[in-house]
Amino acid sequence: MEVDSVHAKIEKQQKIQALEVPADYCRIVEEARQGPTPYSCKYVEHQFFKNYEATQLYQSVRPGSKRGDQCLVDVKEFLSVLQGIRRKYHDLQEVKLVLHPNNHHLYDNLPTEP
Repeated sequence: MEVDSVHAKIEKQQKIQALEVPADYCRIVEEARQGPTPYSCKYVEHQFFKNYEATQLYQSVRPGSKRGDQCLVDVKEFLSVLQGIRRKYHDLQEVKLVLHPNNHHLYDNLPTEP
């Protein structure tokens, strides 16, 4: 199938080039084939995705207590702060040691818990 050969070329190109950030993947796709024309790749920004700012916030997984109330599958967003964010932030700062300096700003601007 044609799709299999496309994926094979992209994977082959990915093996010989560094992939550090999602933007690199788009470059690899475009460089996977030079002729007759390069593959096209559209890098999607955050504005492309649905805005969830207006979603409801809940204090618990099951906010209701009787039949017909919202249950786990209806929950959109929680107010509580996730635990372990600081540890993950420090782990990601260590990853910067092996990344190209052009990509360090992506890891410096991550939100952390106080």
